Amino acid sequence: MRYKPGHHAKSHQRILQAVGRGLRTAGYTGIGVDGLAKAAGVTSGAFYGHFKSKAEAFQAAVTAGLEELRIGIASFQEKAGHGWLKAFADFYLTEKVTCPPGDACGLPSFAPEVARADQASREAYQIGLLELVEAVEAGLSDSKTERRAVAWEILAKLVGAVMLARAVSDPALAAEIGSAVRHRIGTTGRKARSGVRRSQVRTRVRGSRSAANPRAPKSKKG
Repeated sequence: MRYKPGHHAKSHQRILQAVGRGLRTAGYTGIGVDGLAKAAGVTSGAFYGHFKSKAEAFQAAVTAGLEELRIGIASFQEKAGHGWLKAFADFYLTEKVTCPPGDACGLPSFAPEVARADQASREAYQIGLLELVEAVEAGLSDSKTERRAVAWEILAKLVGAVMLARAVSDPALAAEIGSAVRHRIGTTGRKARSGVRRSQVRTRVRGSRSAANPRAPKSKKG
């Protein structure tokens, strides 16, 4: 049977999205290839036509999840200008706290799984994480020597707040956690800046990645 051009790429994207949702919801050990394939609406055989193993699918889902967050950060920088950090924190600490597990942010959702995973998965996460910190750093106007540390601080606060807020049973407590961290993030970066070009961020990350870990796998989009 002949398929239209682009069929394989569309199928791959659909399966990858299902893998991401399934792993966020059930965890790596909580769902197998059959379950992931069923969620994507394909057979297990078709799944293996896109990924050699569940581990490879997990690595792709991690990369895609962190890339989705990076794109979101860049979008807020582009649209909200100097107010991007507050706008992003307001969105992230509400939407990503209350959304279903399958739609949660990959950065905090995958972190516990990656910590127990193989080296390739940890390298994939590290690459995506470095791209994220570069994206945040590019949107700050702190001094050059402080910018990197401030970017790490912002990411750590966001991720920590989401993990804690999603773990508690009391919605009021979850809201309190989010509100407290939104306030603190508002005083973390001295001033956010706008007009950041995505190509600037990606170029710097690729250069640092090659120098720090030349054998690390390249990040995949989607």
